[in-house]
Amino acid sequence: MSTATHQTARDQVVDLQCALADLISHESDIPATVARETLPDASTLETWLRDRDQHPLDEATAEVWLDRIAEAGLMP
Repeated sequence: MSTATHQTARDQVVDLQCALADLISHESDIPATVARETLPDASTLETWLRDRDQHPLDEATAEVWLDRIAEAGLMP
């Protein structure tokens, strides 16, 4: 993987991590910085996404999360 591709992938993972933290904060009224501490770090998320065939994400669960992120206005 080229450095530019790796950086783009990492940026997307960080964006996802931030969106999830914002969503958790929005849903639970806790600060996003506190919510972010409950999430895996960017490297772990990136590895999980890269290895998703070994750790499949339930599509219904993914849709629910995406809907919540969109409803909260957190999609870029």
